[in-house]
Amino acid sequence: MNKISTICIDLAKHVFQLMAFDEQGHPSWSKRLSRIKLKETLVNQPPCTIVMEACSSSHYWGRTFQAMGHQVQLVPAQHVTPFVRGNKNDKNDCLAIYEASQRPNLRFVPVKSEQQQAILMLHRLRERLIAARTACINQTRSLLLEFGIVMPKSLAEFRAHIPKLADSPLHPLIVHSHNPINLSLLS
Repeated sequence: MNKISTICIDLAKHVFQLMAFDEQGHPSWSKRLSRIKLKETLVNQPPCTIVMEACSSSHYWGRTFQAMGHQVQLVPAQHVTPFVRGNKNDKNDCLAIYEASQRPNLRFVPVKSEQQQAILMLHRLRERLIAARTACINQTRSLLLEFGIVMPKSLAEFRAHIPKLADSPLHPLIVHSHNPINLSLLS
């Protein structure tokens, strides 16, 4: 049996598909493993190249496998998709990951450190919060237009107008901030 040079892993939450390839690119073995068995198998494997699709949890697993002495390559997802043959299943995904990794001039995604991932996470959360805030402001402005109340687009203008509306009896729906619903309209 030839020495294993590459192991491709189709990542999942609980059960992972692995395929090992020798130096000539011939499949040596294929396994489905749980999270615990995955770690046990790869810690006992001589150092080789581990190839995975760059997706959720790939950086965590990349750091884990690098700590075991393996070289890790993360293939961008858009480069894997064209190589999936037949029905989409874990084994075919492993083959596609391997084929994509063998392409010349492929740029692999570098494995990110925990600190890099934490910073990216904060940026993504902030972007989502800003998008949600913007959507809420736009919806509020739209609803107020139904009552003839026009408000400029900017966040600063919105913040400036809301206290004025809360303190103004311009419309029966707009009442003081301590009682935001005019109950007389419900009867």
